[in-house]
Parts: sequence; C-alpha cells; structure tokens
Amino acid sequence: MKKSKAFLAALAASLLFAGQAQADLIGTVTHDYGTGSYAPLGGSCDTLNADSVTVRNGSNCGRFYDAFDFSHLDYGSIDSFTLNVNFGDTADYQWLFIFLVSYEQWRVRPAASASDGSDINNSTVNINRVSGQGSNSYTFDSTLDVFDEILDGESFYLWFNHAGWNLFGTHSFNLYSASLDVYGTPSSTVPAPGVLGLLGMGLMGLGLRRRRRNG
Repeated sequence: MKKSKAFLAALAASLLFAGQAQADLIGTVTHDYGTGSYAPLGGSCDTLNADSVTVRNGSNCGRFYDAFDFSHLDYGSIDSFTLNVNFGDTADYQWLFIFLVSYEQWRVRPAASASDGSDINNSTVNINRVSGQGSNSYTFDSTLDVFDEILDGESFYLWFNHAGWNLFGTHSFNLYSASLDVYGTPSSTVPAPGVLGLLGMGLMGLGLRRRRRNG
C-alpha cells in the first residue's frame, strides 16, 4: 500500500512537472498601424498611412518608438518575448553607374522606455526588399540587457535603428503591424488537459492493479 501511494505521488509530480516545464503563451499585444487603427508614439518624420506607418531616417528626425503594454496580462513570471514585425517597401542597394550610392538596412532595437534601449546591433528588419510585404520574428529572453527593466515597467518598447547610408536623402520603409507574444507562467498555473488525462490513466491503472490483487 505504501509503495502504491509513493508511486502515485511520484507519477503526479512528474506529470505536473512535464506540463509546466515549457513556458506558456500568456498573451499577445498587437498594433495594426494606420489612420483608422493605431499610430506609434514617436517618430517626428514618420508618416501615418491608411494601413501602415512610413518610418524614416534623417539627421533631423526623431526616433521611431512604440510601446507594447502587457500589464493587463495575467502572469506569474515572464520568460521571454517574441516580437513579430510585418513590413515592406524597403529600398535595395542603389547603384549609380558603377558606384554604390545607397545601402538600406534597418535594425530592431528592444527598449525599456523611449530613452533606454538595448545594445543589440545585429537584428535586421529587412532583407533588401524592393516591394511587397515581408515579416520577421525575434525572441528576447533574460540575456537581453534591458530585460529586467522591461519587466519592471511592464512595457516592451520597440525602436528602429538605421544602419545603412544614402548619398541622396533619407531611407524609409513601411511598417504594417507589430505584435508581441509574451511567454511565461500564468499567475494561477493549472495542469494542461493532456497532463490531467495522463494522471487519470495512471490512477485507473493503479486501481485495476489493486483490484486484481484483492481478487
């Protein structure tokens, strides 16, 4: 009898641990940009279009930034964020005869506020798209230098950093939407249905085993 109880406790603990080991998707915050939907918080030279925002780079332009507030989500802890961006109409390499005069490259910069950004400098938004739309996703966890600050403020700020150059003006691209997936542990963790099913099967098996012994 004691062995049966110990076996049952071990089974329940292992199944619950298996169900909680992987971080859950707590929720998603989505911004669809456009005049009839949502406008970003910053970007003095940016233009809001019907279904997008044109992000521009220039010497006199204030930086684009936007905040994804996740304070309304029900969570106990947060393990990581996945940022998804939908964009298009980025410039390509531009040549004048044999001289390269324009090189387009935009980078995602996660931040904790409008003035406190990460040191990340190698995440590129575009892959030299000339037209049409594309999408990229980026995952950030506790290795991000501003991760704790983002958690403290309960807002994930998005910056864009331009790393290209242009001899004849500014660079730009259209940002159609951005969404933030938040992964972690809900405030009240409940075993997944599959875990409960496995636990029930274990209990049934244990009951049959005891019935056979008593018979």
